Amino acid sequence: MFLWGVFALLGLVACSDETPEEQPERMFALTNLNYSGCKSYVESRSIGDNEYFELKGTQAGNLLVKHANAVFNCASDKFEAKASIEGKTITVTELDVIKDGVMVKCICPYDLDYEIGPLKEGETYSMTVVSTYDLGTDDPNLTPNGYETTFSFVYSSTLSKTIPYQKE
Repeated sequence: MFLWGVFALLGLVACSDETPEEQPERMFALTNLNYSGCKSYVESRSIGDNEYFELKGTQAGNLLVKHANAVFNCASDKFEAKASIEGKTITVTELDVIKDGVMVKCICPYDLDYEIGPLKEGETYSMTVVSTYDLGTDDPNLTPNGYETTFSFVYSSTLSKTIPYQKE
């Protein structure tokens, strides 16, 4: 008799008309930034030589991005990155923070890894990556410059694609 009461109570709970609360929509963000040290010192190199992007989709709807051999100054202290999305256009800014605000006369290839999302399965996105630097000074005569590239991809959780750096 007691067991029937327990089963009846479980049946009422299981058949409830209440719907579970919907998960709030995740905000688009760039997370998990990691970067290598200088891979080799060079005095000059054309931007884009041996530079490429690896894109990998995740089950969580995010895109893992590896910017391999990104060219920055040898005096790099750390890197920062931010991303925004407008419609289906993603803009990522990779910022090289220069040690003591003093650039040196050599460049290095670095690898930057980060995750952006969420993205929608089957959607085509255009992504612009802007690589620039911060000298850590408010001197108006020192305007940061950089370079950028734009490419497109169709997002899927199984995406695995390598895109060569495209000079613009």
